Amino acid sequence: MSSYTYSVFFLICSTCSVISTGILLFHYTYYKQVRTFAFRLVFTVFLYDFLLSLDYFIPLAYYFLNPNETISDSFCRIQAFLKLLATNGTFCATLSVSWTLYTFFIRKKPIKTHNPVTYYGKFTLLTPLFLAIIPFFFDNYNHTQPLEEVMCFLIVKSYPDGSNDVVGVLLKIFLSFIPFFLTVFLEIYFISRIFYNFYKNKGETHSAEIKKLILYPLFLVVSWIWIMFERFYELVTGGDKIDWLNNFDLQITVFNGFVNSIIYGYLSINPFQRCCNKNNSEDNNKFKEISPQSDYDEDEWSQLQSSMIRYNNNRMKDESSSSMEDQEGDDIKTSLIKY
Repeated sequence: MSSYTYSVFFLICSTCSVISTGILLFHYTYYKQVRTFAFRLVFTVFLYDFLLSLDYFIPLAYYFLNPNETISDSFCRIQAFLKLLATNGTFCATLSVSWTLYTFFIRKKPIKTHNPVTYYGKFTLLTPLFLAIIPFFFDNYNHTQPLEEVMCFLIVKSYPDGSNDVVGVLLKIFLSFIPFFLTVFLEIYFISRIFYNFYKNKGETHSAEIKKLILYPLFLVVSWIWIMFERFYELVTGGDKIDWLNNFDLQITVFNGFVNSIIYGYLSINPFQRCCNKNNSEDNNKFKEISPQSDYDEDEWSQLQSSMIRYNNNRMKDESSSSMEDQEGDDIKTSLIKY
């Protein structure tokens, strides 16, 4: 398959991700009633997926419009910065989702009623930003394959005297490889604990919903393992590349935005159902007795969040009402898993 064909597929993948995540972000911004706790929780995932997809889409579109042109060094560095920011941001945002599930199901702590976007902001926003700024101090953002004219990322420099770029190697390891493998390890740990907890205490009651949780770490690994393997191969071989894998892994990586929008969005939280539901006001009135907290407006509170608050309050007030609590707890867990 020619490099041009790879580029076409690459453009298609990035376009799908930009459109699918863009629609979700638009719904979150435009329709106030879809801003449920679940949507707020996964909002950052969509935001970083959109940013990463757009960061690939714009250079690719420029390449097809100006095939013989090379982007400027300034634009190159901005592109590389945004790419590393969005990559590590995706990992952090995915972890925040799994951590929320783990906190509620395993640690038995009420989920915070604060907006997850701001509550996890120090981790999901500031951490990737800090990591993405570091390479600027060592000038390790530059053009890279497969489309060197328009593609840029974190690189290991090549010196005329053949010496090794030790700083570049360390940056690759600590800013790229370690965040990925740490995320995969924690994802598997969190989800495995949830699996074990449910099968131990509830048997097959929630088996169908619980099995969906494995999609989170599974698609993260499937989407990113190829590019991590290829980058690691380049690192240990001194710059040797596997051309077909270098093209393939980028397509899979950027397509991850589309996959995430399906798993976390359209199949789970179904944003269109709320914004188009004429009975939305009735649903809000049904849970009017729950007072909004923090920066939430009353009409933003979802049925899921209200149920969780009532469930945890009942547990603290009257532990003897175990049968009622278990039933309500089951409803909450089923809803949270399905979101």
